[in-house]
Amino acid sequence: MTLEEAIKKTDEAYGLMVQASRLMTDAVMNGFLFTWQWWAGVSLAVIPWMLWFFFRKKESSDRLLYAGFLVMLLASVMDLLGTSSGRWTYPMKILPTTAIFLPYQFTVIPVSAMFFLQIKPNLNPFLKAIVFAGLGAYIGLPLLAMYNFYNPKNWAYTYSFFILMGIYLVAHWFSRMNNFERIELNDPKKSNRKLDFNVLRRKEKIR
Repeated sequence: MTLEEAIKKTDEAYGLMVQASRLMTDAVMNGFLFTWQWWAGVSLAVIPWMLWFFFRKKESSDRLLYAGFLVMLLASVMDLLGTSSGRWTYPMKILPTTAIFLPYQFTVIPVSAMFFLQIKPNLNPFLKAIVFAGLGAYIGLPLLAMYNFYNPKNWAYTYSFFILMGIYLVAHWFSRMNNFERIELNDPKKSNRKLDFNVLRRKEKIR
């Protein structure tokens, strides 16, 4: 295959993606919108974040959010790989713009991981990872499949168990990092200003 032929194939692929997007838009706007399943998906996208806001460990909010965003990124990447290879699909949509189920990757998994990180923080992380992955793979995903939010075409729940376990362990490691010093404290200009202020104060005291 020549370079020109490869470029032509990618153009054809983008054309198919546009057609798929139009089909998804039609399905959402004319079939899914305002059904109870659609409202359930919207609730899954909003309510977990509201619960986290009220019940989070406030003094560790930033650290938990860093870990949560990492979980969100890893879950989304794995989901894109799975859906693009035909391992699973998400028949029910709340938005027509993506092949993934946004409430699951952007809300349920990261918020659940953040709650697990803050509850019993000294507990063995491998034990917490097993519980987290077990709940997600053997309870969460089957429930989504029951209501057509998830369709494991060529995928076993056990595979998801190991993926979720790995994601949680990475999040745990990331949440324990200590290199979170404020960047502006290393700014020599600001540090010099602080020294100048200290010198002025000393001079005033001498006077």
